[in-house]
Amino acid sequence: MALIIIVDPFDTLPVSPPLDRVPISSNARFSFPALARADRFDSAIIGTSTSRLLRPDMLDGLLDGKFVNLAMNSATAYEQYRMLALFGRHHPEMQFLIMGVDLVWCGTGDSFEKYTPRPFPEWMYDDNRWNDFLHHFDFFTLEQTGRQLATMLGLRAVKYGRDGYTDFLPDPSEYDLGKVRQSLVKMRELN
Repeated sequence: MALIIIVDPFDTLPVSPPLDRVPISSNARFSFPALARADRFDSAIIGTSTSRLLRPDMLDGLLDGKFVNLAMNSATAYEQYRMLALFGRHHPEMQFLIMGVDLVWCGTGDSFEKYTPRPFPEWMYDDNRWNDFLHHFDFFTLEQTGRQLATMLGLRAVKYGRDGYTDFLPDPSEYDLGKVRQSLVKMRELN
């Protein structure tokens, strides 16, 4: 229990020591709230995976901002709204916002999905960091504590950059144009 509080894998607890934490969860919905609160940023990228490859370091130089990439795989419009609201509350003088608007913003009525099958920790998106303790004592958080600790000790590679960016594409040397063409032909045949 003490290890979870000290390591604080999601960097949300109000009494944990100021350790050098990095985003470690494979579900960015757990890792990115801490980045959204971080005062080292003044600009944000929010969207789905279509926005994840926007590099904050390049945008910093182009626009003279301090960008964080908070885009999440398959994020619903609601999840993006919650991320934007969190960032906005902690950065009332936001310099820039790049919003990746895609198909998920077109859902209405019965087609509107609030969440994906991935867990969404609503408690991380409020301003009461004390209620986060209630959610830190489960096997998932224990696993994330181990990952964070291993990363801090240099035993595990960093998954996301400190600005939320990660290149999730395969190495360009693995690109197979023939395979892409076959996939496109199959897709055309299905339609």
